[in-house]
Amino acid sequence: PEQVKLFLSTCYTEWKWRNIGLIAQMAYEWSQRTGDMRTLTWSSVNLNESVLNLQQSKRRAEVQIPISDNLLSMLRKQQTDFGFQEYVAPSLTPVNGSYKPYDITKVSQLAREIKAVCGLPSELQVMDFRRTAITEMVEAGVDITGIMQVSGHNSPESVRPYLVNTFSGASTA
Repeated sequence: PEQVKLFLSTCYTEWKWRNIGLIAQMAYEWSQRTGDMRTLTWSSVNLNESVLNLQQSKRRAEVQIPISDNLLSMLRKQQTDFGFQEYVAPSLTPVNGSYKPYDITKVSQLAREIKAVCGLPSELQVMDFRRTAITEMVEAGVDITGIMQVSGHNSPESVRPYLVNTFSGASTA
């Protein structure tokens, strides 16, 4: 969690990294895949009711997730800056006059820059934020059904890879 916070706070210090930070923050807070956050459109985000309505790309699972006050504030700011186009956190460079999602290679490249600036280990990946969030839910005692409702997993067996041995979990046990 400390590395996630450091990564996000570094992202939000520079305009050029802000959308990468938002993609990472949404992946982490909502326990979703980076790819789904990278291509997230405003039509999936209900700021008035503080709800994300997402159809996941991998299994087409539909999830409804509450938006925290902190993330809601950031999304409102984002809508002011980028609400004129369809993507929540697009690449800052328009292509043929329109904003498009970052490609995964660009996300990785910018994440490497950010990690280098804040001194985080190179093996930390933005795609690991989903895994971190799910592991934190397990450690906090959230039952498997609750985790499945947020993460979109279709069976308890598919959540098993996230049930890892951590010091925090072992201490609680």
